[in-house]
Amino acid sequence: MRIYASRVVTLTLLCVGLSGACTYDSTPPGDDKINDSKPLIMIDANGLGADRRVEIRVTDALGTVTTATAAEKTDGTGRLLYPLHLARGTRSYDLRIIVDANANGLFNDSTTDLRYSVTAATIASDTEMKNLRLSVTDFPALP
Repeated sequence: MRIYASRVVTLTLLCVGLSGACTYDSTPPGDDKINDSKPLIMIDANGLGADRRVEIRVTDALGTVTTATAAEKTDGTGRLLYPLHLARGTRSYDLRIIVDANANGLFNDSTTDLRYSVTAATIASDTEMKNLRLSVTDFPALP
């Protein structure tokens, strides 16, 4: 019994010590959730200005969704790397990306904020992944 207790304590300390905490999911997702593929557009834009907020607006099979939070912004080098998952069944989509270039917290300043737009872009299947590589020249200033 003493050996069993020491092994339990050792395993518990090992688990907590290595990862900080151990978790167990008594209701793990099934294969239908694990293999639930959706179209993916990997946005990779460079040269947009360091630490600038970004608004991403996409219209897919579910309609228009706008994402603009503190988490959506360029990194310290002006790069935006963002995985955009579309709704399952989407075969055509519109995409608009606005960069708050002057860092005033607004996404509508003409001649300063940058915008990339594409209308009626297509995607072939739910398992497709498109790499959308952009540079600052793809982002004209808002009119």
